Amino acid sequence: MRVAKRAVALVMVSTAAMAQGTADMVRRDGDVLELKLQNGKFKTYQKACENHDAERCVIYELRAYLPSQNAFVIEGKSYEGEAHEVVSRKTGRAAQLETRPEFSPSGKRFVSVNNKELGSHSYDVAIWVMTPDEPKLEFRYETPQGDRYELWEFRGWDGEDRIKLGVNVGGAMLPFESEAVRTRAGWQIKRPPQSN
Repeated sequence: MRVAKRAVALVMVSTAAMAQGTADMVRRDGDVLELKLQNGKFKTYQKACENHDAERCVIYELRAYLPSQNAFVIEGKSYEGEAHEVVSRKTGRAAQLETRPEFSPSGKRFVSVNNKELGSHSYDVAIWVMTPDEPKLEFRYETPQGDRYELWEFRGWDGEDRIKLGVNVGGAMLPFESEAVRTRAGWQIKRPPQSN
């Protein structure tokens, strides 16, 4: 999980997540967080702070166990940022997200909308589908190089095939209502009109 350059891991499990009835699937021993997979193996997150510097640590926390998706949501936070993983309990394979996942009403799909103004990122909008073995990336959008600045935000799911989005454009941060719609040809995103 990529959170910040040169940051490493300090691990904890939230009390709320443990209260979800995950005690047989999640265990914590000191600074080690282990997720028990269906095959009996464990996926491990372990503490390793750079030079024993608390500012160079990432704190990993179990945010949720999703029984219908058979997946865990892990959050990693550092003073420089945060990242998330949606981990398949069947295989341990994970989707690495730059923001918190927002699940569709059925939970079959999830979107991550990167609304961070600072720092590098690898997408503005990314959509995954939960398959039996792992989350699979279906769509990824990043503002094309050289285009006006775009700052995207998640507004909500409208059914299973439409995601309501907002985007602020350019130096003036002009607001624009947008959406991503799943068609037979795949996901399509409504981009802001180009100014003259």
